[in-house]
Amino acid sequence: MADFFTATVPNSCRAKGNWSRLPGLSASASIRDRRVTLTLTNPSLDSSLSLRVRFAGGARATEARASALTHSDMRATNTFADPDEVKPAAHPVRVVADGLELNLPRQAVVLVECAIT
Repeated sequence: MADFFTATVPNSCRAKGNWSRLPGLSASASIRDRRVTLTLTNPSLDSSLSLRVRFAGGARATEARASALTHSDMRATNTFADPDEVKPAAHPVRVVADGLELNLPRQAVVLVECAIT
């Protein structure tokens, strides 16, 4: 899987094949039946990250959707009194010629699902 996609954080560093530590970014990927699922985490309390994901081997995304789990208060929790305080919401992701582009909000986990050819 390490050779399947490349994540680039502008003005930061790049990961491909041999994973490098990406400041403020954690990622995992899986593929099944020409569908890729990415889980991306931005633990920063201060800033969002612009991200471009490129697929290796000539693979191209044909469609994508994303959802984000985040809250403006890092201590926010779901309780019996307020079970929907923190919940996933649709998140914008853009299909580009060689991959995907999206912004990871601060203190967020983003799930991206996309079909590839």
